[in-house]
Amino acid sequence: MSDRTIELDLKFLMAVLKWAARSRDEQGRLLLDSSPLKGLKPPKEKNPTRVVLSDEEYRAMLRVSRRVG
Repeated sequence: MSDRTIELDLKFLMAVLKWAARSRDEQGRLLLDSSPLKGLKPPKEKNPTRVVLSDEEYRAMLRVSRRVG
């Protein structure tokens, strides 16, 4: 698993926990007292690997995309 995957998963989890720490239930109580991950710095990948298609692969994807809704 790459650092980028972990970074994105942690950012999502942190956003959910932050939301829960600010949201209330039907009785007005906070769903979470505070985020247990508050202050955590997710890892960052300095040079994430990006997929680059060759010209042939791009043209093949383009042909297929015309047939897919």
